[in-house]
Amino acid sequence: MAGWRESKKAATRSALARAAAEIVLFDGADGLTVPAITAKAGVSVRTFHNYFSSREQSLQEFITERVTALIHDLEEIPEEFDLLSAVEQLVVTHLRTSDDELESFPTLIQLSEVEESL
Repeated sequence: MAGWRESKKAATRSALARAAAEIVLFDGADGLTVPAITAKAGVSVRTFHNYFSSREQSLQEFITERVTALIHDLEEIPEEFDLLSAVEQLVVTHLRTSDDELESFPTLIQLSEVEESL
């Protein structure tokens, strides 16, 4: 059962981070509060503090998750592409706003700028 528990913890952490990113994207930095994050994620403030010490840390977690995913995507590009072509393909793919706006490069840049200003 340890595997299930760890998966649930990871899912909760990710949900909190994603909630923080959505709040910043749609409501701005001023809307980023711990109560707003927990309400959006459907957990208690106490649960939030089991995972993060601050609202900034939860936003930083989302940014880290996205960058890690982008690195993984880059590693999945076939080896016959040179580095420049691989990066170009990755950028073109993620410049588009997909069904999930949080996964686009423009959003990642916007979130990074907000996180830096916090």
